[in-house]
Amino acid sequence: MKHISNNFLAGSSAIAVLLVFCASVPGLLGIISYPLETADWRAQCVMQDQLNVGMVLPLLLVSTLLALKNKVSGKYLWAACMGYLAYTFTIYCFCIHFNEMFIAYCGCWSVSVFSFGYFLVMHQRENGPAIPMGLLKKMAVYFMSFAVVVAMVWLSEIIPAITSKRMPASVERAGLFTNAVYVLDLAILLPGVFITGMLLRKQRALALSVTPVVLLFFVLMAATVGYMSFQNTREPALRWRIAGVVTIFVLIQLLLLRNWQSATEKRMLLKSDLASAGLNN
Repeated sequence: MKHISNNFLAGSSAIAVLLVFCASVPGLLGIISYPLETADWRAQCVMQDQLNVGMVLPLLLVSTLLALKNKVSGKYLWAACMGYLAYTFTIYCFCIHFNEMFIAYCGCWSVSVFSFGYFLVMHQRENGPAIPMGLLKKMAVYFMSFAVVVAMVWLSEIIPAITSKRMPASVERAGLFTNAVYVLDLAILLPGVFITGMLLRKQRALALSVTPVVLLFFVLMAATVGYMSFQNTREPALRWRIAGVVTIFVLIQLLLLRNWQSATEKRMLLKSDLASAGLNN
C-alpha cells in the first residue's frame, strides 16, 4: 500500500472528521431534533449520531495515525471506516428530512466515497499478498455464503410485503418511502461481497487486498446493529442474547482477520528468506 499518498490520507481524514463532527454532534446536543421524523426513525438517527462520534471518529483518527506510520493494519482500518461512512451517509442524505446539516451530510458522503474509491484504485496497482489456497477457498465460501444468507433474510421481508401489496414493517415504523438498507445491501454491498468471494478463488489482487477491509467493515456494522438492537429492546434476557450473538460474530471476524494476517506475514517472510538466499548464492 505504499502508493497511497500520506497527504491524501491526512487531508481526507481531517475533512471527514470535521464533517462527521458537524453532522452528528448537533443531533446529540439536541440542536437538531429531527422533528419531521417518526419516533422510531428519530431514535435511530440519534443512535447513529452516537456511533459516529463514539465509535467511528476515534477509529478513524487512530487508523489515520497508524496509516501515516505506514502500518498496513492502519490503512485497512482507515478504508473500512471510510466504507462505513459512505454507507451510513448515503442513508443520511436520502432518508432524513432536509435540515441545517444537509451540506455536512453531503460532504461526509462525498469524502468517504472518494476516499474508499481511491483506496480501491491504488490497490489495482499491487500484486496483493500471497495466501495459501486452502484459506482462500474458505474465505471465498464464507463471503459468498454471507452475501446469500443476508440477501435471503432481506428478501424474506420484502417478498411477502410485495405479494400482499403493503409496506414492510420497518419502512412503516420509520415513516419512509423505502428502506435504504435494503437498497444498499441488495444493490451494492452484498453483490460486492459475493464478487469478492468469487475473485478470491481466482487469486485476484484486488480481492486479496480488500478482504481485510471487508472483515473490518463487518465488525463495524455488527457493532452498529448490535448497539441499536440492544437499545431498542426492553426485555433484559433478549438484550443479552443480542449482545452475545453480536460478540460471537465480531470474534469470528477478528479470528478470520488474524488468520489472514498470519498467513500473509508467513508468506512475506518466506519470500524475503528466499530472496536473501538467492542473493547469497
